[in-house]
Amino acid sequence: MKHTKGPWEVEGKSPNGTFTIRANKGTKDIAWVNDHFNEKDDGKPNANLIASAPEMLEMLKEISGHLEGYMEYWEDIRRLIAKAEGSNS
Repeated sequence: MKHTKGPWEVEGKSPNGTFTIRANKGTKDIAWVNDHFNEKDDGKPNANLIASAPEMLEMLKEISGHLEGYMEYWEDIRRLIAKAEGSNS
């Protein structure tokens, strides 16, 4: 299974304290992040992080091919790509 293609965007905070992450120019809901249950006001930063996931994954995939000589980083990047794509490899 593949994830919904980006870009993903964060909608403003609703009256109940929820931020909605949407794709396809706002036509598909991806996730909801709620900071109503804590006093940290971290809902917006968390929503921004989630919304940037497709772009970060694509960037990691793009640069991974250039880092094969730097094994320490290359292996970490490949592991994160696999994790993001739901693979154990």
